[in-house]
Amino acid sequence: MAVCHKEGLAESTETIPSELHGGTVGNVIAGGLIGIAVDAASGANNQYRDVTFVAFAPESFASTDERDRYFAEMGRRVSTTADAEVKRVMDGCAQSKREFCTIEADRVKSAKQSALESIDQKKANVRIGQ
Repeated sequence: MAVCHKEGLAESTETIPSELHGGTVGNVIAGGLIGIAVDAASGANNQYRDVTFVAFAPESFASTDERDRYFAEMGRRVSTTADAEVKRVMDGCAQSKREFCTIEADRVKSAKQSALESIDQKKANVRIGQ
């Protein structure tokens, strides 16, 4: 979990989930239970996203329209950036690495979904009026 601060905006707390590292599957084949146990003990079987989205917003808005515009624009920026990254990954992918590229594209899509959910949560919790 990360607690982030940005001057002039409300504090933001985000959970940064870990994912199973792809190399763990290889360890099952190469190292068996010993390899898995070593990775689990050291944390090497976990990985974190390269990018984590943190949604910042003012503590309150003058109106629901102002709030809705603010969060709609934030959602558009996240979607545009994530969609462009998925396209970049897939367009630059060699056919022989398609499976790995699809995994990376799915990670970006998952991060996008998490970011959009975070934006919706921030929008629901922000105050209207002073």
